[in-house]
Amino acid sequence: MAICEECGMEYDISEAKDKFNSIYSMDNDDIIQDNCFDCASSIIESQCDVRECKCCGKRFDVDDADEEFMSETNGMSLKNGNHFNKFLCFECAKEAFEDKEYYDFCEKCGSRFHVGEADLQFADDCIDNNLDRNSRSEISDLILCAKCALEKVLEDN
Repeated sequence: MAICEECGMEYDISEAKDKFNSIYSMDNDDIIQDNCFDCASSIIESQCDVRECKCCGKRFDVDDADEEFMSETNGMSLKNGNHFNKFLCFECAKEAFEDKEYYDFCEKCGSRFHVGEADLQFADDCIDNNLDRNSRSEISDLILCAKCALEKVLEDN
C-alpha cells in the first residue's frame, strides 16, 4: 500500500498499475508509483494528447506513439492522418504497417493509395500482362500506386 501524492489517499500500487496498463498503452510507472489510478490518469490526460486507439481501445499518448512509429518506419507519422484513417496506438499501427494496412502517396502521380490493395492489384495486373508476379521487386525502392508500378515495369521491360 502507498499514499497518493496528489490526493493523500491510500492505494494498492500493483492494483493501480494493473488497472492503468489495462486502459493505457504507455509506460508511466513513475506517475503510477506515486499516485493512485484516478490521480495518475488525471495527470497524464492533462499533460499529453491522449487518444483512444480505434483498434484495441487502449488510451495512448499521441506524441509518444508518433515518435516511436516514426523511428520504426523511417519517418512515417501517425499524427497527420496521411497513412491511417483513424487514431492507432503504436502497437496497432506497427501491426497495420507490417500487414500493409495503411495508405501512402505515389511518387509518380501523387495519388494517395492503400498499400495492401495496391499490391494485390499489381499482382493481378502482372498476371493480365503476362509479367512475373515478382516484378514488384524491380521497383521496390519506389513508392508507387498499382497503376504507376505497372507502367514502370512495362517501361523497363
